[in-house]
Amino acid sequence: MGIGSARKKPRSTATLRWGWSGVEMLRTPPLADYRLAQIVKLLPTQLSANEEVKAKILALGARYHRYLHQDEFGPTRAERMSALRMLLGKLEQLDSLILELPQHLALDLTSNSEVRSWLILHGWSILRGWTIEQLHLAADLELSDRHAQHSADDLNVLERICKTAGAAFELIQSLDTNSESELFSDAVCSGLLIGSMDVFCIDAAPLDHLKRQFRLTIDRLQDQHGPEKHLSLPWLVWQLCDLWTDVTGRSVTNSAVRKGRYTSCGV
Repeated sequence: MGIGSARKKPRSTATLRWGWSGVEMLRTPPLADYRLAQIVKLLPTQLSANEEVKAKILALGARYHRYLHQDEFGPTRAERMSALRMLLGKLEQLDSLILELPQHLALDLTSNSEVRSWLILHGWSILRGWTIEQLHLAADLELSDRHAQHSADDLNVLERICKTAGAAFELIQSLDTNSESELFSDAVCSGLLIGSMDVFCIDAAPLDHLKRQFRLTIDRLQDQHGPEKHLSLPWLVWQLCDLWTDVTGRSVTNSAVRKGRYTSCGV
């Protein structure tokens, strides 16, 4: 499926979950001390004190229940796609306004650059490489500082850029944590929303990168069918493996064969 196909799909009627967050207070699961002691006794070796191991197990359980809450009560796939589509619509609207700018306005918005002759040919490309906040700031400065120098048509275009950029920025700030996770998972592979310091940040990404990443993520979600893939269980297994290595000093394997001999269980 091509990256532009997301715009051709019918819009979903799913309810939007702006601002939803799976982050809530950590609640330690009820687990009797004697049960914890039994778990600790099962360890083949132990590098930490009993109480430290018990505390780590309880902390892991608390984090698991919090992520389980996010899996069970977070926005559905359809709701996540609706939110991403709405935001993509604002990004495409802003991009269209940039591409339709008359040359003199594109040049005015990028007038801080030192190479003015290059800007005459590439002003639009420069603007599409700016963040939404930068675009809003540039248009707002033109409106406030050089209002009298622009025609009514120019002022109307600048006002539309400010309004659209502001609306897109507000939607990004209100995006639910599950939809952000979808973007993060894809950005790890594409690198489009990963900054120079290897930091994932949506609102600091160039407009062109934002559009491309949102389309890629929406297309991937459209291709998925069947039950939702919950992340809390694989996350728990991963953390348990880390805990095993930390407490016992042994590596984790799913193989029951060691040094050519069957040991009846993997460790």
